[in-house]
Parts: sequence; structure tokens; C-alpha cells
Amino acid sequence: MKDSRVSGEKIAVNVARIHDFYAKRAVEKGGIHVDAPVVLCGDKAPEKIIAWTDYEVSERLPLLELTGNSRVLELGFGTGRITKHILETAAHYVGVDYVEDFVALAKGREDIRRTEHTHFLCGSFEDLAEGRLELPQGVWFDRFVIAGGVMMYINDDVLKKCLAKLPALLAPSAILYISEPITMEKRLTLNQFYSDELAAEYSAIYRTREEYDRLFAPLYAAEFQMVRSEEFFAEDIKQRQETKQWLFLLRRD
Repeated sequence: MKDSRVSGEKIAVNVARIHDFYAKRAVEKGGIHVDAPVVLCGDKAPEKIIAWTDYEVSERLPLLELTGNSRVLELGFGTGRITKHILETAAHYVGVDYVEDFVALAKGREDIRRTEHTHFLCGSFEDLAEGRLELPQGVWFDRFVIAGGVMMYINDDVLKKCLAKLPALLAPSAILYISEPITMEKRLTLNQFYSDELAAEYSAIYRTREEYDRLFAPLYAAEFQMVRSEEFFAEDIKQRQETKQWLFLLRRD
């Protein structure tokens, strides 16, 4: 396909097709490990899937400093891969995902502890930012989580708008945990690119650290500080040549 793999240039991805891709993956989850990050859905080695989550839970989630009083907002929770572990500690939780079948799957998982303060909502980052979702009244979230990649599927104009409105949802003291694949050199866009590994057309924007730093300007203006910007894994489980999983940890005290 023409322009299916674009390096350096800024182009928009078809977000409707990305949603369709995820909706199809949700239906197919019966044949895929329930906790597989999308990049490993086509992987034939389940030990990589287990290793990803084990590492995240043991080495990365402690950075959230969760307590029983933490009020967590997770964007793009998918099948509840990390949700399950967040809810082992935090009683107040709202998860947002834009695939209805993922929402239903997470609600039905018996291994996810739920309380009256646990809510799974169907919607996008834009729905959340624009106030189109019914959030618990009077809750300012003190933890914001993206575990594995959400911003890579959002075009720049919409992402800028959403990040500008995010601070209004957050408490005066809050931690933001954002895990995204990035490119180490030039911006890379896959635009309906056929992936042999996923056996499907796949679209995503791999931005550089510098691009994310500029996109986070509204967070810095709201007095958040970047306390960690580093490669996510000690040993790269994904083993991609051009991209790395990255961790951005921001906080406001």
C-alpha cells in the first residue's frame, strides 16, 4: 500500500480503522492469551507475555505508590492486564477503553477484584477529555495510567487537545504513569501497514521522546514534573530494531 510506512513526515492515521482492528482482536481473544499486550498478540512464545506483565508489576507499578486510598484513572485498559494488579491495592478505580468487547471482558473477569468504587467505561481519550463520560461525582484522580500504549493511536491534533484538558481531572497531588512505544530516531508512522506477525493491517504513530516532551507542555504548565523518562525494560522483551517501549513518569506534589 502506498505510504503505508512513513518515516520522518507527520501524517494522520485512520482512527476508525484502528478501532476496527482492536474490536476484531477483542472478538478473537479466545485464541489469544487474555493478558497479551497487542504487540505480542501474534507471538508464539507465551513466556514473553508472562514476562512482560511480571516485569511491569514487579519493577514498574511500584512507581505509582498505590495505597488503598488511591483514585486511579486507567486509559486503554484493554482486557484488564494491569487493572487486575492495580485493584489488588487501590479501591477507587475508573477504567476507560473504547472497545465495547474489552469492557465486557474486563467486567466479566473473575480474577479482577471489584468494589462499589470500580467502574469500567466505554469511550476514548477524547470522550474523557470532553466530559462525555459519566465519571464518579466529586472524584479527582491522583493516579493516571496508560500501560502499554494509547497515545500512539491518536493523531497529534486530538492528542494535544486531550492532554491540555487532562489536568482538570487530576488532584493537586498526582502521579502519571505513561508507557508508550517510541522511535529512537525519526518519527515513524504505520498507516494501514500489513503486519505478518499480527496477520492484519495495523496503524500506529511512533513518536520520538522529544515529540512527547513537547506534547506534555500542558502538563508542565500545570506544574507536573517529569521524574522518569527511560527505556521501560531492563532487557527489551519486544526486541524491535527501530522502536523501544518507553516509560514517562510525571508527578505533581
